Amino acid sequence: MANAVRSAIDYGISMERVNLSRQNLSRADLSYGDFREADLSYADLSQSDLTEADFRGATMVRTNFRRAGLYHANLSYSDISKCDFTGAAMIKTVLERSWLADSKFYEARMKASVLRDVRATRCDFTKAFLQRAVMDRIYLSHSKLDEANLNNAGISGIGLHNVTTRGAKYNGDTFTNGLVSISGLTYEVLATDTKVQIGCQVKTIPEWEAVVPAEVIKIGPHAVTFYRMYRDHLLGLFRARLDHNNTCKHPE
Repeated sequence: MANAVRSAIDYGISMERVNLSRQNLSRADLSYGDFREADLSYADLSQSDLTEADFRGATMVRTNFRRAGLYHANLSYSDISKCDFTGAAMIKTVLERSWLADSKFYEARMKASVLRDVRATRCDFTKAFLQRAVMDRIYLSHSKLDEANLNNAGISGIGLHNVTTRGAKYNGDTFTNGLVSISGLTYEVLATDTKVQIGCQVKTIPEWEAVVPAEVIKIGPHAVTFYRMYRDHLLGLFRARLDHNNTCKHPE
């Protein structure tokens, strides 16, 4: 089957809407393939070359992508359930408006990937490499980001519900007590154990407490008004959290 699919791709034949469920496509070269709206449920694509493959709208239930090469692949508008992406190379992979459920991304290399308008439930991103990833309007529930690398990721509009982030890294900080996200304000607010990001500006809590209007302007339009309005509430919240964390680390 793998050779037949490869031949079809070479001849420009689309695999769009083709039923490939339960097919063994492991270690195959399926790069640049068109699998839009195909059924890949229970298929084995482990260690396959899927560079720039198009999976938009595909159905993937218990599909095996372990250590597959998904460079620049597009998995948008897809139903991804109980799939295994362990160790997959997903550099610059695009997932927009996809539903992820009960799927494993353990140690997946997702550098500069795009996760936009994604809902992920009971997914495991433990030790995933998400440096420079775009995480825009993504909602995670009952999932794991433990020891994930989120350095320089563009995070905005993120929703977290029962998500563990212990040991994850973001902008040079390592979480021990999770990531706090506040959305719905003029600017996105994210807080790690010791740092707070408002808009695109990242500072420690003492640095935010000492900030002057000339620095606040760098956040964006209306930033000074925003900061004056919410400064005491935000810093009070994060200062209390920081003091609590320090007390837990160094109990009397």
